[in-house]
Amino acid sequence: MTKNETAPAPDVTSRWLGIVAAYALLHALAWAILPLAIHAVQPADNYEQLRWAQHLAWGYDKHPPFPTILLWLFERVFPAGIPLTYALGGLQVITMLVATWWITRPLLDGKRALLAVLFVSCVTYYANRLHYYNHNTALLMACALSAACAFKAAQTGKWTWYSLLGIAWGLGLLSKYQMVIAIACDLIFLWWVAGHELRKLIARLTIASCACALVVAPHFFWLVDNHFPSFQYAAKFVAANLPWGRRPADIVGFLLDQALRFGPLGGLLLILGRFKSVRAAAARALPARDASPLAAPFLAIHAWGPLALMSSLSLLFGTNLQMHWGTAFIWTIPIWFLRTPFGKAVATLPMRTLFIAVVFLQFVMLFVFAERGASRLFGF
Repeated sequence: MTKNETAPAPDVTSRWLGIVAAYALLHALAWAILPLAIHAVQPADNYEQLRWAQHLAWGYDKHPPFPTILLWLFERVFPAGIPLTYALGGLQVITMLVATWWITRPLLDGKRALLAVLFVSCVTYYANRLHYYNHNTALLMACALSAACAFKAAQTGKWTWYSLLGIAWGLGLLSKYQMVIAIACDLIFLWWVAGHELRKLIARLTIASCACALVVAPHFFWLVDNHFPSFQYAAKFVAANLPWGRRPADIVGFLLDQALRFGPLGGLLLILGRFKSVRAAAARALPARDASPLAAPFLAIHAWGPLALMSSLSLLFGTNLQMHWGTAFIWTIPIWFLRTPFGKAVATLPMRTLFIAVVFLQFVMLFVFAERGASRLFGF
């Protein structure tokens, strides 16, 4: 290298990948251990899974069996109890965060993939509810895996990815029947990529469907033998047939609750938006520079499709939307945000600044959670 040559700038993603990975692990540990340390009220669903794991079956009165089977398998190695359920809740969130990075890197770029992990971790579903272990958290993991497989299937067209996609669908259906929302979004995305011609997809989707059917088959036979009890439980909400006058309020309440999950992250982004460099970058309306042409349809469909589909079910069929139904889906919204002009402007800030800001926010969230837990514990 001559004196007039300059050394290439170091890759920010390679330097920060290990740091963000360590952050994700510490994030899960902190939010799993803190509820135990302050003796927070333990979620009833965790106890329910522990009880069901004592009587392993291919289905239960309320839900399919996958989270219970997973807990039973871990109980063969680790002591059964509430701490194990907290650890499994954290493991599922980590799986989703890994999928977030893995999807965003080829869609957008390396830096925004790391930012996506940081920003998603600030959504309250994946922070102060990380220690929950139930069918919603199992569905979260399955949805993240299916989204990753759908992207790779569309990108490569390989049969292997369609087979893995079907397995992910099956695991999702064995977690919660709400997986049909994620499957619908995957199918819409694949149909879009295929040029709106379903015939191009039939053979590959047949492979995915067969893989899904093989995974779900034992549960299906259990349903037949037991007269579909979990279907009857789900019907209490899905087929609630709310009066027409209540449906708009039900939709608004559901969407507002999902928006509140972004409260801490939204506050942080508003503060970051005050930086002069961010305002200048946003004012320039930076053009989209996606790493993949699939970024726009993938993120639009997977970020907003589930909320649109659930809202449509409430409006058209009177489904009684439950506030926790957004758990498995809204992790894609911060990825979508990073593709917007404001998101790209925020991403122009130094990685160090953004990392410190997120870590500070996590400490604030942990402190607030601990203070509330202590108040309940000591009665003040």
